Amino acid sequence: MRRKKLIALLLSLVMVFSLLPMMALADSTDPLALPGTPSGTLEVKLDGDDLNVDYYTVTYVADPIPAKGGMGDFSTDYQKMHIYVSERATKDSPIILMVNNGGWMPSALSHKITNEGEYASDSDTDVIGAALDAGYVIVNMGTRSRGLKDEAGNYVGHSPAVVTDVKAGIRYLRYNAGLGLLPAGNTDRIIVTGTSGGGGLSVAVAASGNSPDYYPYLYEIGAAGVSYDNDNGSYTSTINDDVFATVAYCPITDFDHADQAYEWTYYETRGRLKGETVQDSVYAKDYPVFADEVMAASAELKAAYPAYVNDLGLKLEDGKKALTADNFEDAIIALLEKEVEEAYVKRGKSLMEGDLQAYEGSNPPRGALVFGTNSPDWVDDIHAWYSIDESGKATIDYDKLLYFVARNTELKTTPAFSNYGTPHQHFMNEDNLFGALPTQEYSPFEFWSWNNHSAVGAAVYNIGKNNTGSDWDDYLSSEYGKILKQQMKMVNPIPYLIDDNDGDSAPYWYVRHGMRDRDTSFAVEALLYYAMINDSSIRDVNFKFAWLQGHGGNYDVQEAYEWTVEIINIAEAFDDVTDAMPKSGARVTGNFQVPVEASGVDIKYSSSHPNIVKIEDDGAVVVTRPSAGSYDAVVTITVTIGSDKLANDGKNYGAVGETRTFEFIVPARSSSGDRSGSTVKPPTSGEVKYIVSGSIAIVDMPTDKVNELIKDAKGGQVVLDLSKATSATSVQLPKAALNDIAKADLDITLELPTGTITLDNDIAASIVKQADGDDVKITINPVDTGKALNARQQAVVGDAPVYDITVSSNNQQITSFGKGLITISIPYTLKPDEEPAGVVVWYLDEDGNLERVQAMYDTRAKTVVFTIDHLSLYVIGYDKAATWKNPFIDVKEGDWFFDAVRFVSQNGMMKGTDTTTFAPGGTTTRGMIVTILHRLEGEPIVSGNPFSDVAAGQWYTNAVVWAAENEIVKGYGNDLFGPDDPITREQMAVILKNYAKFKGYDTSAKADLTAFIDNAAISSWAVDALSWANAEGLITGMGNSLLAPQGKAERAQVATILMRFI
Repeated sequence: MRRKKLIALLLSLVMVFSLLPMMALADSTDPLALPGTPSGTLEVKLDGDDLNVDYYTVTYVADPIPAKGGMGDFSTDYQKMHIYVSERATKDSPIILMVNNGGWMPSALSHKITNEGEYASDSDTDVIGAALDAGYVIVNMGTRSRGLKDEAGNYVGHSPAVVTDVKAGIRYLRYNAGLGLLPAGNTDRIIVTGTSGGGGLSVAVAASGNSPDYYPYLYEIGAAGVSYDNDNGSYTSTINDDVFATVAYCPITDFDHADQAYEWTYYETRGRLKGETVQDSVYAKDYPVFADEVMAASAELKAAYPAYVNDLGLKLEDGKKALTADNFEDAIIALLEKEVEEAYVKRGKSLMEGDLQAYEGSNPPRGALVFGTNSPDWVDDIHAWYSIDESGKATIDYDKLLYFVARNTELKTTPAFSNYGTPHQHFMNEDNLFGALPTQEYSPFEFWSWNNHSAVGAAVYNIGKNNTGSDWDDYLSSEYGKILKQQMKMVNPIPYLIDDNDGDSAPYWYVRHGMRDRDTSFAVEALLYYAMINDSSIRDVNFKFAWLQGHGGNYDVQEAYEWTVEIINIAEAFDDVTDAMPKSGARVTGNFQVPVEASGVDIKYSSSHPNIVKIEDDGAVVVTRPSAGSYDAVVTITVTIGSDKLANDGKNYGAVGETRTFEFIVPARSSSGDRSGSTVKPPTSGEVKYIVSGSIAIVDMPTDKVNELIKDAKGGQVVLDLSKATSATSVQLPKAALNDIAKADLDITLELPTGTITLDNDIAASIVKQADGDDVKITINPVDTGKALNARQQAVVGDAPVYDITVSSNNQQITSFGKGLITISIPYTLKPDEEPAGVVVWYLDEDGNLERVQAMYDTRAKTVVFTIDHLSLYVIGYDKAATWKNPFIDVKEGDWFFDAVRFVSQNGMMKGTDTTTFAPGGTTTRGMIVTILHRLEGEPIVSGNPFSDVAAGQWYTNAVVWAAENEIVKGYGNDLFGPDDPITREQMAVILKNYAKFKGYDTSAKADLTAFIDNAAISSWAVDALSWANAEGLITGMGNSLLAPQGKAERAQVATILMRFI
C-alpha cells in the first residue's frame, strides 16, 4: 500500500473542515479587540442622497508609544485609526486603507469623512465619494514618522516606524476579522493608497508584505499576531500584513539612490539654466540651485547612478533584454510618449495645446524661472518638447521636456533629499527619517551628503565623515552603518520587489507620476515600474506619467476606481476558478466543473492536452486518462479572465486582463493492480533502433516505422525510451518523422538517462517549421557550472544543478516555439533537510538573472516536473520560503501529529478552525470524510437520495449520495446516515477500504488484531477493514495495546491517516 500512495487525495482543494466556521469569543480585556459599538455615526450626502456612516476610533497596537513633534503634547494619536463603515458596506467589501504622510511626515489621527459632508461618486477628485458609492470600508490611519520624539527624548519616527505602523493596522483588521468583530470588509482585499511620501509609504507596504524584517518592530509595539520565543531568540507571525493592491501617486521612494537619480536626470538641465534667476524661490533663498558647488555635487551624484541601474538585473518589457543605464533614458522616453499618445486620443490636439497654455512662461507660477540671456535658443518654443504625427505617434525631445519642467517648478538643490548638515542645507529633508541610534535626530543617507557633512557638535558626533572619520562605504560596513542600511531598505520597495524570497508583493499596482512633477525624478518612478513588471508575483501593473500633472494625487479618481472594480472582479472570479481546480501537482482521475460565468468578467479556458483534458462550453471538464501502460500526462489549463467596466462618470478608461495557469497530473489507467503510469519510466510505443555516438543517441526512424509508431500510439503520444543509452544526453530524430507525428496530432515523449522531455504536437510542428537540416537534436545536458557558466551565472547558481535544455537542427538552436508547451522531468533526490514543496526551477539568463518557472516535485517518481515554452539553462533549486510556516499555536514541533498537520495544511487538505488554531483534538464528521472522496472524483453528478437524514442542498448531500451509489458507505440502516455524527476509527477504516476497492486498488493486506486487548470491541462489519488499515499502517494502536476502534477520529488522527494513506 505504501508503495502505491494515493497522491490524488491532494485534489481536496479545501477540506470541508473550513466549511464549519468556529467563532472565537472576544476577550473584554483584549486591547486589540474592536469595540462592539461604533464610536459615532456620521450623516453625509452622497450624490445628494442621505447616507449613514458608522466609524470606529481605535488604537491598533497593544503598546502604543506616546510621541510628539515640535511643541505639541505627547499623544498616542499617531497609532490610532478611524474605520468607516457605511450602510452600503458588506462583509465582502474591499477595504481602502488611506495613509497621510506627505513628505514622509508623521500623521496624527484625523477624520477623512465629516458629518454633513457632501460627496460625489462621479468626481475625478472625490476619492471618498467613489469609495462610499462602491460600498468600500474606508480606513484612515495615523502613523509615526520622521521627527517624532517619545517622552524619553528618543526619536521614535525613524524608519521603519511608519511602515511598521501601517502593517500593524493591517494586522489589527485581520485579527478582528478572525474574531468575527469586524462589522464589514474583506481583509483579503485591502488596498493601500497615498500621495507623495504617502505614495512612497504605500509602495513600501505593498512590496514587503509578511517580511520577517519587520517582526521585531511589530512585536515591540504589540501588533497583532507576532510572538517572540525567548529560547531561540526568534520571532514568528500568525497573521499576515500583505495587501491586495496599492494606488500610489508620485511616490517619493528609493532614498538610497534618489539623489543620484535626480542629478542623472537634471544635471544637463541645471547647466542650461545656470546664471538665470528664480523668483520667490524657497530653495534659492540662501543657496542658488545652479551655483558651481551645486553643479559639482550634481556631477558626482550623476556619475554614481548608472552602476546602480546596471546591478539591479532588471529586464525591459519583453522580459529578455536587460535594462541598463545605456537604454534607461530611452525606456523613460517611451513611457512618456505612451502617455502623450493617450492624451492625444482622449483630449485631442487643441485641448492639449490649451493645457500647455496654462503654464506659459509669460505668466510663470510661483517658483518659475525668469529667463535671461543664457536661455537656450529654443526657450521661446518651450512647448516644442513633443510632437504627434498624423498616425498619433508621439515623439518627445527629452531635454526640452526637462527644461519645461524646470521652467515651471524650480528644481530642488543638490542633493535633493539628503542635504541636512551639509554646506547645501536649507531645511530638514528626509534625513530625519533615518538614524542608527534612537538619540540621533537625523542621518545622511547617501554618499555625497555623508562624505560632505559639515555640522559638528555633540548631537552629531557619529554622523558624517567629518565626525566619524569613515567615508560612506566604510561606514556602511560598520555596526551602525548596517543599521542605517537596513533602515533604508525597509522604506524602499525595490529590494523587496527584486527578491522573490523577501516579502509577498501585492498582486495589483496602480502608480501615477505627473509629467511636470519635479519633486522626484522620472528615473525613480520608471525604475519602480520596471521593478514591478519584473516581479513575477505581480499580476497587473497600471503605471503612467500622467499628462501635465504636477506633484499631487487623486486627480483621476474615476479611472483609478474603474481599475479597482475590475481587478476585484477578476480576483473574485479567480477565487472561484481556483476553488474548482485541482491543486498543483494533484493526480486527477475524474471529471470536474469550472465556472464559466462571473459578475463583470469574461472567462476563457484552454488545455495543453485537449485530448486528455477537455473544457466544454458549460464548464464541464472531461478527463480522459491515458490508456493502461501509457505515460502519465502533465496537463496545464490556462485561464484568462478580463474585466472592462464603465466608471461612474460614464467613461471607459480601459480593460484589465489576467492569465493564470493550473498544472496537474492525469495518471494513466491502472493495470494489474498498479495505480497509474509512471512519470519516470514511460513504456515505449514501439521498438526503434538507435546507435550512440558520443553523447548522442541517433534514432533510425524510416517511414514504415514512423507509421507503426503512430498506429500504436497510446494516450495521444509516441513514447521513445532511450534510457538505456547510458552515455547519451541528446537524441537525434529525422525531421520528417517528427513532422509525421505532429501531423497525426500526437505528442512525442523522449526519455533520456538525464531526464524526460515531452513535446506537444504544436511544439513539434513549430520545430519542424524552423529546422534547417534533415534532423532535429534534442538535449537535456547537466552543465559543468565551472566551465559552462560565466562568473555572474556561477555566483548566482552556487552548487545547484543546472541543465542546458536545447533543440537544434543543422547546428542552429531553436529556442522559441510560439504556442504549445514542453514538459520536462528530471530526476532529483531530496536532501535530508528539504521538503517537496520547496523544490523550485529557475530559468537562468546570460546576466545571471533567475526567473522562476512553474514546477512541482513528484515524490513517488522522485523527479522535478516543469512546463516551459522556450529552451535555455534551467536551475533546480530549493526555496525554503515556499515550505510550510506553522500558523497554529496549538501545534508544536515535537507533537506526534506535527508532520501530519503540516502535510494536510501545506497541501490544502485541512484548514484550521481559525487562522491560528488547528484544534488537533477536535472531532471529524462522517459527512466531511465522504466529501473529501467525492471531490477527489471530480464531484460526479448524482440523483436520488437513500437517506432520510441527508437533506437536499447541504454541503455534504451530493457526496453522501455518491458514496452510497458506489458502495463506499451504507449508513446505519433505517435510511439513516448520520452526516453530522463524529466518525469513529473503525468507520473511517471501512470507508477508506471501500474507496480503495472502488478505485481498483489491492486491499488484500491483513494484520492480526488479536494483539490489541480491545479487539473484541471491534464491530463485526469493521474487522476486515481495520485489519487492512492496520496492515497498511494507516490506523495504528493508541498505546497500551489499545486500538480504540470506536474512539472518535480526532482531527490530528485524521490528518495522520491521510498522510499515511498518501
